[in-house]
Amino acid sequence: MARRVIYPSKIIYPRTAKIIHRSRLFNVINEARHQAKIIWIAAPGGSGKTTLVSSYLEQNQVAHCWYQIDEDDRDLATFFHYLGLAGKLAAPRRKKAVPKLTPEYQQRVPTFTRHFFSDLSSRLQNNGLIVLDNFQLLAETDPLPALLPCIAESLEAGVSLIVMSRHLPPFSMNSLIVKRQLCVINTKLMRFSEEEWVAASHLFRTTRSKEALLSLHVKLDGWIAGLVLLPNFSDVPNNACTSGLGIDALDSYIADQFLSSLDEETSQLLMRVCYMPHITTVSATTVSRMVQSKKLLSKLAQKNLFVLRQGDKGYTVHPLIKEALQQRVESTLSKEQLYELRLATTVALQNDGEYEASADLLLELKEWQALMVVILKHAAELFDSGRIEPLQRYINALPEDFTRREPWIIFWNGKLSTYQNMITALDYYEAAYALFMEKSDAKGGYLTWYAAVSVISGTLQGGDRLDTWVKRYDNLSSRYPELPQELQKGAIDDILLHCYFFSEQSPKKRERLRRGLASAIEAMPDSPMRLKMMSSYVIVAAGSGVREQDMVIFERLENSLTELKDDPVLYLGTAIYSSIGLWSLNAFDKQLALQLQALEVAKESGVSVFYGHIYTHIVIAALGVNKIDLAREYISKLKENITEKDHVYQSLYMTCIIIAETYMDDFGDVDSIAEQYLRNLDNTHIPPFIIHHKLLYIYYLCVRQKVAVALALHDDLLGYCEKIAFHGQTSRFYLIYAKIFFDNGEHERSNRYLKKGFLVARCDEIIACCHWPPALMSWACQRALVLEIETSYVSKFVEKNYHNLLVPNANYQTWPWPFRIFTFGHFEVTSKKEITILKQRAGKSFALLKTLVAALDRGLTSYALKEKLYIDVKREKVSQLLDTQIHRLRKHFDNEQTILRQGDSVKLNLKYFWVDVLEFESLGKRKITTENALEIAIRLQQLYKGEYLPDDDALDVIAQRERYRNIYLATLFKCMDHMQEKKNSALDICQNALVLEPLSEPLYRKLMSIYLSQGNRDMAEVTLGQCNMMISRHLDSSISNKTLSLLNND
Repeated sequence: MARRVIYPSKIIYPRTAKIIHRSRLFNVINEARHQAKIIWIAAPGGSGKTTLVSSYLEQNQVAHCWYQIDEDDRDLATFFHYLGLAGKLAAPRRKKAVPKLTPEYQQRVPTFTRHFFSDLSSRLQNNGLIVLDNFQLLAETDPLPALLPCIAESLEAGVSLIVMSRHLPPFSMNSLIVKRQLCVINTKLMRFSEEEWVAASHLFRTTRSKEALLSLHVKLDGWIAGLVLLPNFSDVPNNACTSGLGIDALDSYIADQFLSSLDEETSQLLMRVCYMPHITTVSATTVSRMVQSKKLLSKLAQKNLFVLRQGDKGYTVHPLIKEALQQRVESTLSKEQLYELRLATTVALQNDGEYEASADLLLELKEWQALMVVILKHAAELFDSGRIEPLQRYINALPEDFTRREPWIIFWNGKLSTYQNMITALDYYEAAYALFMEKSDAKGGYLTWYAAVSVISGTLQGGDRLDTWVKRYDNLSSRYPELPQELQKGAIDDILLHCYFFSEQSPKKRERLRRGLASAIEAMPDSPMRLKMMSSYVIVAAGSGVREQDMVIFERLENSLTELKDDPVLYLGTAIYSSIGLWSLNAFDKQLALQLQALEVAKESGVSVFYGHIYTHIVIAALGVNKIDLAREYISKLKENITEKDHVYQSLYMTCIIIAETYMDDFGDVDSIAEQYLRNLDNTHIPPFIIHHKLLYIYYLCVRQKVAVALALHDDLLGYCEKIAFHGQTSRFYLIYAKIFFDNGEHERSNRYLKKGFLVARCDEIIACCHWPPALMSWACQRALVLEIETSYVSKFVEKNYHNLLVPNANYQTWPWPFRIFTFGHFEVTSKKEITILKQRAGKSFALLKTLVAALDRGLTSYALKEKLYIDVKREKVSQLLDTQIHRLRKHFDNEQTILRQGDSVKLNLKYFWVDVLEFESLGKRKITTENALEIAIRLQQLYKGEYLPDDDALDVIAQRERYRNIYLATLFKCMDHMQEKKNSALDICQNALVLEPLSEPLYRKLMSIYLSQGNRDMAEVTLGQCNMMISRHLDSSISNKTLSLLNND
């Protein structure tokens, strides 16, 4: 059975017994609601403001949130907390909680306010009302009045705000009045008309004549409080008119009249309960010790004599009367009696759940021990709901003796300090942990340990203490194996993995935790905790090396974002971690889209603490997709938010600067800035974090070819990486320096580092890592495949990351191209999956593909394709037919990106295709030397297996066919000319060429010259005879004198 929720009295609208329905003012309210968003009812105490609005709600059955302002609402977090409860009371079936003003929102309170009231008003029906009573208790300088314009903007259509106060709106509201967004119902309108006055008098069973009532109406200027009070008097003095009294004098007059009208028993009861904001019959009986208290309260409420019923069992005394009662009590009772009354009230308040009122009273009484009990019982609730100010006020009030010896008070001081000074917070946690261990308090020990390591891993401050705290866990867990109920096993696994990620602890233990966390994620039923665990897992995997099995968690985290829009803090935190995962995979387009969306959510919700992270990821992603101007814009925004002691913002800014400098040259003397930053970074004592940024800097030096500076840093960083770095970081180190050594001409050393880099990655099965730059990894993979280094792993790595790598030119035949297209001798397309696209199976699509291959990267317009493929098709149908064939081709290749259509142009995306003619042409352009002649000739003959597109008779194809034949022969002749020391190889090349070109007389001459250079005249003569036969038989011609002269001149 679900536990019944008990709501505080301040959010329950009062039900008045004796009321008349004031149709005149109901109509005024209705008209005001159609014109304005805020209705301000300003009138003195006793004018019937609360009764008017509560009767309006009851008469019209209006969905509403009622809120009674008190002095505690000067703290905005308290105001939003209780008004959020009012929203839950108004719409109990709505599962989503109203947002709380936690510290994450404090820098953008107006934005949060808009988000809050938009959410709150959406819970009400179209004609809903939000009511703020007793607004006069707030000063104009308090934060809430200044937020009223934001509230007016954010209310949903049909929802209005009613503010009740003894004062007119402050001057700051004039703009709303001018815009007709605020309507005032003033004292004049609130005064009872003669008709209302007479009707109200009947409720109080007055025996006065109508003439006497009307005379009283004139004397009291329609002031209803007088009618409630004065029927008990036989005479009304001529000076009873209140219209000329000031607010304070009028309040005093009302209170005196009311209290004078009470009998002794009722007066004593109200004096005993005057310190209670909400009075239950049980608490009234307990504090007053009067068995008749329930009956007396009910009687007052029925008479509507400044006591209103709230809820089923509660009552409230009008604030005006309550203040007068307290003054009378304090002037009547002795100090001892007053102390006992107030102390008894604190107990009753706690029993009724009014612990904040109890704490305020205990603070005034200086009952420190009792106050500390209340603090310790409710500190977590206050902290979690963002009510930092009252919690801080209560703790600060305690004498030093109490705060020094109670570990829980020290613990909460630490929690409160996390919003001011992290090092101070850690000092508090150190002291609290020592006392908890001394007192054998397992719960306190665990919660303090968890809070301390969360601060270090979340803020990068106090890193020199991390190892100490990590070691403490072993002692804590062995001493107290059972976790407190406030901490789940998943939370411990999550933060431990963070700890081992940031510390110098055992890599083996780190790996065990990583596997354990992956299993725990699957078993975790709690959605927020599961998200937190997945986020931690992603950042560790991204930094240490992503494996195939990690991708499931990466994808789950990314997919979870769609469900989190209603919780901006959770959504933004998850989006940051998901973005880190996308960065590690070099998925920059998705990363940029996600972070721009996250920025909109942050702006709309007022959550500003994530801005630095969002800006950084926008910069990284923008650079990745070559949007340089966008990157510059957000680097500037990031720089504006840097503070000297904020390691996180400094880190984010320097990450952006160093990465940006690998793309552009915008930031002046980056080397000196980075070196200073890296020196400061060493003080964080967080090794993986330090290594990450140093590797970013080294890669910047690599791109900028600052070899000397990079080599000077090599030895220290090598020792650091091999000792404590993650495998992904170590691999990255080797690969960066492999490129540096290669650029420096040290190819042998480069090759060794290349082998080490891929060996480390292969042993750990890494498929991605943050930050493996695409340009670096493309170079490293190309070089490794050429050198046959870890070929199987590198090929799989390329296939897994293909979309993010820079594709080499067609010379790299070892590159694992998704598709290979052969055009010489026959037309064929093959894939890594051994699929061959055949003419019979592809039809028109096959013809389109051949046409695009012939055009290569030039592309063809729709008109050109019509002329080639659809000459008999009506012009208006060409586009539709072309769309169909492109779709089919893409389906064949199982990739939308393989065929590009940009405007009216269609072409192959050569990122996914190796085409033999491209490598063939590049071979024809190479400079031929004695060393490479044989290699080029062999590769040329491997490629040239016959005529180019032999089945195509198009004129442009025939022209290309002849061109490629000429390139083939000319290049072969150049190669054979450079093979003077390799006569036999030249002989083989020439003989192979004659198989494809049996009518090429120059080839016969070359073969004859090679035989003659070897002294083999017989074979030269045989070759001459073969040449003569082929030329005369197939060309009906005779051989040239140039050919004949070879033997004659020998």
